[in-house]
Amino acid sequence: MVISSLSLRYIIYKIFICRFFINNSDPTSTFSLFLSKNVFMHITLNNNPEIFEQEQLSISEILQIKKYTFKLLVIKLNNQIIQKIEYDTTFVKDGDDLKIIHLMSGG
Repeated sequence: MVISSLSLRYIIYKIFICRFFINNSDPTSTFSLFLSKNVFMHITLNNNPEIFEQEQLSISEILQIKKYTFKLLVIKLNNQIIQKIEYDTTFVKDGDDLKIIHLMSGG
């Protein structure tokens, strides 16, 4: 499927409008940021496409943004397991495939 530049801008605009109603942020400043910088990071997070406003983020930053609070996590970046001590120093870039799996124990 081919998406034109205008269609992509419309889709991203709709995402920002939804984000405004969810986060109660200012949609005009968010949209003007899109028009001025036009820099985004497109990744696959747990098999779902995600768009971030930054060019790259550390795994720790993504965990904070997506509100992952589980203590037991397995994280794979491009099919390589990332150790917990590397979360701050491992950066996710445009086009990367990130999987975050939370482990639960119990009986």
